[in-house]
Amino acid sequence: MKTKIQKFKIALAVLLLCGGLGSVAQAQTSVGTGTIPKGPVNLGPGSSSVAANRGTALGSSLVPAYENSNVVLFYDPTTKPGFTLVASENEDLTDVTGATGRTARKFTDYNWFYMGTAGTAAAAGTAFNTNLAAGGYAVKNATPGVSNKLTLTNLTEGFHYFKVQGVVNPDGIPETELCVVKEEIYVVYVLPTLKITATGVLPSGTTGFQYCESETEGTNTQSKLKVATTYAFENTDLTNPAASAFEVKYNWYAVKGVESAPGSNVYTYPFSEATAKTAVPTTVTGVTLQTPTALTSVAGAIEDFAPQLKEFGKYKLFVEVEYTLKDRGVGKGVESPTDRHRTYAIYRAFAKDAAGTDLVLAVTPTPGKPHITIEDVKD
Repeated sequence: MKTKIQKFKIALAVLLLCGGLGSVAQAQTSVGTGTIPKGPVNLGPGSSSVAANRGTALGSSLVPAYENSNVVLFYDPTTKPGFTLVASENEDLTDVTGATGRTARKFTDYNWFYMGTAGTAAAAGTAFNTNLAAGGYAVKNATPGVSNKLTLTNLTEGFHYFKVQGVVNPDGIPETELCVVKEEIYVVYVLPTLKITATGVLPSGTTGFQYCESETEGTNTQSKLKVATTYAFENTDLTNPAASAFEVKYNWYAVKGVESAPGSNVYTYPFSEATAKTAVPTTVTGVTLQTPTALTSVAGAIEDFAPQLKEFGKYKLFVEVEYTLKDRGVGKGVESPTDRHRTYAIYRAFAKDAAGTDLVLAVTPTPGKPHITIEDVKD
């Protein structure tokens, strides 16, 4: 079974990430290593994570691969994401005029700022750190390794811009009289949750979502019954960049109904909308992975899915979607189907009918022909 990946292009003004994880991956397999290149909006630090002068200033605090993979975070609605920003203890003199030959000194103070979701002006960030008022958060470098860190919690979906200024003032001169301080901006993006909508599509003039098993036997494929699926941000206030700017990886599943008694036409399903929030579908008997067909890239939508189930019975269908650019298995090695951590990064939706209830697909048996014989002859 293959997992299909959509690729979208948008204008540079709203492009968030460069490509790099766009290859087709096997179902239930981690995509790449989770490294995310910075895009034109400069996610991450203001300078390259692999710049020599940055590595010199930050030393062992800098792990470029870890940093690159974590400038984009998942949004966990339960605990909400957070992290700690670490400013270098020593100044970087690379672009300081007249500093040639001078030894880099330790900063005596730091001024931390939250620059909001657009990075245009200092804003109150007390929801993320109680010290981040609009006017900034000034700390003394009295305890190296501690005061140069800013711990952030409860981050919301979307962009977050942070800025730090380093002050070298060993003589305690009023800061207003000091030379203009240098600063660096650090940008993170919290991936918003997705809302998935899957709706059955019937040919004109038909009323039942059903087909005969012979229509998918052998090399036959049915294309008259499909499910149309779209995805969008759950938070409708987030429009830049749009949900269609991101690559998604998706799987389709079929859940076969179990008849309570022969001929009763009453069915139960081992996987439901409620259990889909946390359960692992591949470990549930009666839930099978399907292969999407008729693939064409459509921004903000997943290609229409035409089920090709070959065994007669009644089925419910659901789709599972996740971002490909930030794999849920990052940091925990190759993911197995039974190790589905970060369930808040997986979004599932059962296909619905026109009334908004779970769509039920009926694959009906194709009857074989009868044969005639003769008995009880009287002539």
